[in-house]
Amino acid sequence: MTEYLQLWFVVEAIAMPDITNIAPVKSRLVDALGGKRENWELVGLLFGKRGNLVHGADERDIDDDSLAQLRNLVEVLLCLEFGLEDPERFDRLRAAAGLA
Repeated sequence: MTEYLQLWFVVEAIAMPDITNIAPVKSRLVDALGGKRENWELVGLLFGKRGNLVHGADERDIDDDSLAQLRNLVEVLLCLEFGLEDPERFDRLRAAAGLA
């Protein structure tokens, strides 16, 4: 749970000027990796899990797959922020979003 929240804070710091709006994250992914904003529902699902953790919903367990997807999202956002190319990582995130 702690790692998930720590990773989400990175998403907020890099790509969410308004920490309650995930649209900038989706827009950044569309610009860099393709698809449309609605294709990046994965971001919304991950944000929902963050909300469950922060706001004390009954479901507070984070499965390994969700944690891995969030790790990959953070790594991709860091690559984009610093102008780094990592096609394999980018392809993994596209596949997780159903774009591959």
